[in-house]
Amino acid sequence: MKAIRGFNGKFYLGLAIFGLGVALASALPMKTTSSTIPQQTVFLESKGGEYDRYLLQQQAEKLKGKWGGQCTFFVRQFLKATQNNIPSLARLTPTNSTEPELYAIVKTKESRFGHLGIVIDFDEESVTIFESNVPLGSEKIGIRKLKINDARILGYHILEHN
Repeated sequence: MKAIRGFNGKFYLGLAIFGLGVALASALPMKTTSSTIPQQTVFLESKGGEYDRYLLQQQAEKLKGKWGGQCTFFVRQFLKATQNNIPSLARLTPTNSTEPELYAIVKTKESRFGHLGIVIDFDEESVTIFESNVPLGSEKIGIRKLKINDARILGYHILEHN
């Protein structure tokens, strides 16, 4: 089994600040307008591996079916990335890895625009991605599993966070 790595070799956890405590972004009230992605999502160092996976998957499940917008907007909002890291046109997003990691951006060739999602789980056989706008035009948040060697996957982009 592959090691689970986060940014800079550390494990991170997408959490949202809620009052004085920390809660999953799904606990926050969600609007159905152009700013629905959990903008309160921040990266906090966690204790590691399987716990990160579990919480990331729980957050994804809570957001499933909600409005997420275009895939690039969704990924930028969820990962707190900029347009310098993730261009508006998915096919222009560079890849810097052939291996999935938690929170890595997966780039696919599923339309003439390309497509991006966020890796929330992987193993030797498959990668589970958290994404928006599949099917094209739906702008809904979803989760799906692809074979690790699926021909639609062009690669992964690992963001460097300090």
